[in-house]
Amino acid sequence: MKKLGTLDGCQFIRATSFLRQTNDSIPETVWLIIDGLDEVAAMEEGDPLHNVLKKLSACGRPPFIISCRAAEWRGVTARFDIADDYGDAPLELHLEPFSDEEAINMGTIRYTSHLF
Repeated sequence: MKKLGTLDGCQFIRATSFLRQTNDSIPETVWLIIDGLDEVAAMEEGDPLHNVLKKLSACGRPPFIISCRAAEWRGVTARFDIADDYGDAPLELHLEPFSDEEAINMGTIRYTSHLF
Protein backbone atom coordinates (compact mmCIF):
# COMPACT_ATOMS: atom_id res chain seq x y z
CA MET A 1 0.00 0.00 0.00
CA LYS A 2 2.88 2.35 0.75
CA LYS A 3 4.33 1.69 -2.70
CA LEU A 4 0.97 2.40 -4.33
CA GLY A 5 0.82 5.65 -2.41
CA THR A 6 4.03 6.84 -4.07
CA LEU A 7 2.48 6.86 -7.55
CA ASP A 8 1.55 10.19 -9.13
CA GLY A 9 -1.93 11.23 -8.05
CA CYS A 10 -1.90 9.02 -4.94
CA GLN A 11 -1.26 9.66 -1.26
CA PHE A 12 -0.69 6.93 1.32
CA ILE A 13 -2.15 7.45 4.77
CA ARG A 14 -2.87 5.14 7.68
CA ALA A 15 -6.57 5.02 8.57
CA THR A 16 -5.92 6.15 12.14
CA SER A 17 -3.89 9.14 10.90
CA PHE A 18 -6.54 9.96 8.32
CA LEU A 19 -9.18 10.31 11.03
CA ARG A 20 -6.94 12.70 13.00
CA GLN A 21 -6.21 15.00 10.03
CA THR A 22 -8.07 18.26 9.61
CA ASN A 23 -10.54 18.14 6.73
CA ASP A 24 -8.82 20.93 4.82
CA SER A 25 -5.47 19.10 4.91
CA ILE A 26 -6.85 16.23 2.80
CA PRO A 27 -6.51 16.91 -0.93
CA GLU A 28 -9.59 16.21 -3.06
CA THR A 29 -7.58 15.71 -6.23
CA VAL A 30 -5.58 12.60 -5.31
CA TRP A 31 -6.46 9.00 -4.67
CA LEU A 32 -6.17 8.38 -0.94
CA ILE A 33 -4.56 5.04 -0.19
CA ILE A 34 -6.02 4.38 3.27
CA ASP A 35 -4.29 1.50 5.00
CA GLY A 36 -5.28 -0.42 8.11
CA LEU A 37 -9.03 0.07 8.47
CA ASP A 38 -8.96 -2.71 11.06
CA GLU A 39 -6.75 -0.57 13.32
CA VAL A 40 -9.45 2.10 13.62
CA ALA A 41 -11.60 -0.10 15.88
CA ALA A 42 -9.00 0.19 18.65
CA MET A 43 -8.88 3.99 18.35
CA GLU A 44 -12.46 5.12 17.73
CA GLU A 45 -15.90 4.12 18.90
CA GLY A 46 -18.35 2.93 16.31
CA ASP A 47 -17.94 1.16 13.01
CA PRO A 48 -14.47 1.75 11.50
CA LEU A 49 -15.76 1.98 7.92
CA HIS A 50 -18.49 4.43 8.89
CA ASN A 51 -15.92 6.59 10.67
CA VAL A 52 -13.73 6.65 7.57
CA LEU A 53 -16.69 7.28 5.24
CA LYS A 54 -17.82 10.21 7.44
CA LYS A 55 -14.32 11.69 7.21
CA LEU A 56 -14.21 11.16 3.43
CA SER A 57 -17.57 12.89 3.11
CA ALA A 58 -16.36 15.83 5.22
CA CYS A 59 -13.32 16.10 2.92
CA GLY A 60 -15.38 16.33 -0.28
CA ARG A 61 -15.50 12.60 -1.08
CA PRO A 62 -12.10 12.15 -2.72
CA PRO A 63 -11.42 8.87 -4.53
CA PHE A 64 -9.88 6.22 -2.29
CA ILE A 65 -8.49 2.74 -1.95
CA ILE A 66 -8.84 1.16 1.47
CA SER A 67 -7.19 -1.91 2.91
CA CYS A 68 -7.95 -4.13 5.85
CA ARG A 69 -7.77 -7.74 6.89
CA ALA A 70 -10.45 -9.88 5.26
CA ALA A 71 -11.81 -10.82 8.68
CA GLU A 72 -12.60 -7.14 9.36
CA TRP A 73 -14.37 -6.47 6.05
CA ARG A 74 -18.15 -6.52 6.25
CA GLY A 75 -18.67 -7.40 2.57
CA VAL A 76 -22.20 -6.68 1.42
CA THR A 77 -22.91 -4.05 4.08
CA ALA A 78 -19.71 -2.18 3.26
CA ARG A 79 -20.48 -2.33 -0.46
CA PHE A 80 -23.90 -0.73 0.14
CA ASP A 81 -22.47 1.93 2.44
CA ILE A 82 -19.81 2.96 -0.08
CA ALA A 83 -22.29 2.84 -2.97
CA ASP A 84 -24.65 5.12 -1.02
CA ASP A 85 -21.89 7.72 -0.64
CA TYR A 86 -20.07 7.34 -3.97
CA GLY A 87 -22.78 6.16 -6.35
CA ASP A 88 -21.01 2.91 -7.25
CA ALA A 89 -20.18 -0.25 -5.37
CA PRO A 90 -16.46 -0.69 -4.69
CA LEU A 91 -14.29 -3.17 -6.49
CA GLU A 92 -13.11 -5.69 -3.91
CA LEU A 93 -9.73 -7.34 -4.35
CA HIS A 94 -8.40 -10.11 -2.14
CA LEU A 95 -4.73 -10.94 -1.72
CA GLU A 96 -3.96 -14.62 -1.80
CA PRO A 97 -1.21 -16.07 0.39
CA PHE A 98 2.07 -17.07 -1.22
CA SER A 99 2.52 -20.72 -2.08
CA ASP A 100 5.44 -22.48 -0.39
CA GLU A 101 7.47 -22.12 -3.59
CA GLU A 102 6.66 -18.42 -3.92
CA ALA A 103 7.60 -17.81 -0.29
CA ILE A 104 10.93 -19.58 -0.79
CA ASN A 105 11.58 -17.57 -3.97
CA MET A 106 10.73 -14.31 -2.19
CA GLY A 107 13.25 -15.15 0.52
CA THR A 108 15.86 -15.93 -2.13
CA ILE A 109 15.16 -12.70 -3.99
CA ARG A 110 15.44 -10.67 -0.81
CA TYR A 111 18.66 -12.41 0.17
CA THR A 112 20.36 -12.10 -3.22
CA SER A 113 19.23 -8.51 -3.70
CA HIS A 114 21.45 -7.51 -0.79
CA LEU A 115 24.53 -8.93 -2.53
CA PHE A 116 24.70 -6.18 -5.14
